Amino acid sequence: MRALGADDRYQCNGNVPSFPGCDAARAALDACLSLTRARNACGELATGLAQCPGGSPPDPATPSAPCVAAEVCSSRCYLDSVTDLCRPLPLQLTQAAQCAQRCPL
Repeated sequence: MRALGADDRYQCNGNVPSFPGCDAARAALDACLSLTRARNACGELATGLAQCPGGSPPDPATPSAPCVAAEVCSSRCYLDSVTDLCRPLPLQLTQAAQCAQRCPL
């Protein structure tokens, strides 16, 4: 007997894809990705930017995208270069960009 995969469970309702029967596994994956992201530079930067005037906290209903090495590195560059996340100075932005150019692709 062949195991069912996501391709076998895929349904499209208008422009909204769904995978009936995979909800628990999807929720566990989303929780894992969100927890990992919250604990690295990507999450630290997102949390800081959400505190800025006009910023908004992430929607808990929308799962966080995975934060891969390049994004972690560029987020760390920004965090380390900018003293006020909400009001970066031009020189600080230049320093963050120069640092990010050395990040892995």
